[in-house]
Amino acid sequence: MKEKFPYIVYWFLFLLGLHSYWQFFFVDYGVIYTVFFTFICGLFGGMVALLLRNYKLVTLSFMLLISPYIIILSMHYV
Repeated sequence: MKEKFPYIVYWFLFLLGLHSYWQFFFVDYGVIYTVFFTFICGLFGGMVALLLRNYKLVTLSFMLLISPYIIILSMHYV
């Protein structure tokens, strides 16, 4: 169980970051909440992935980290 615990923590942080998009669409000022929360989850998830030395998970965390900014830019320019 000890060797699986960091993976459980990583996927919990990742799913928590994805869950923050729920607030983005349905709550006033949800954009601020989503940007902050996905940034924090992506950052800490990236740290856990670096400790695991799993660079696919690092890439996934980086995508979670920048995803709200991509959505905001696409909403602004489209």
